[in-house]
Amino acid sequence: MNWTEDEITNSFNGIIRDSKTMNAHELEMKYTVFKESFTKLYDVAIDSVVTGKVQEAHEMLQMMLRARNGMQNGKTTKLTTDMFVGNQLGKKYIYPKTNTPSTDDYKKAFDTIKEKIIQNEKEDEKEDEKEDQTE
Repeated sequence: MNWTEDEITNSFNGIIRDSKTMNAHELEMKYTVFKESFTKLYDVAIDSVVTGKVQEAHEMLQMMLRARNGMQNGKTTKLTTDMFVGNQLGKKYIYPKTNTPSTDDYKKAFDTIKEKIIQNEKEDEKEDEKEDQTE
């Protein structure tokens, strides 16, 4: 299923709303397809009610949807989106306890990720060549 932004938002809000009146099994039955498609978002919605951080959960959802839209519109790559989302989550949950990384730290992380992507692409090419030889 290709979920629209409205469908994601409506389901997310529905989980928050319904978690106040339904038990865990009832929620899972009602939102099975959403949970299968967006397991982490499902968990975030449930946790936000338990912790009383519903507004923060909505803000995180909106940030993720904006990033998703950028990818879908071709304005950003998956790598850039993943790095943006990771950095935003880091600013909110990690950096207040560990300090914000320096510019050099960001550059090193970017270079490491880039090297891993290149390495994975080379490994994929080798596997494709092996498959071509066995056919």
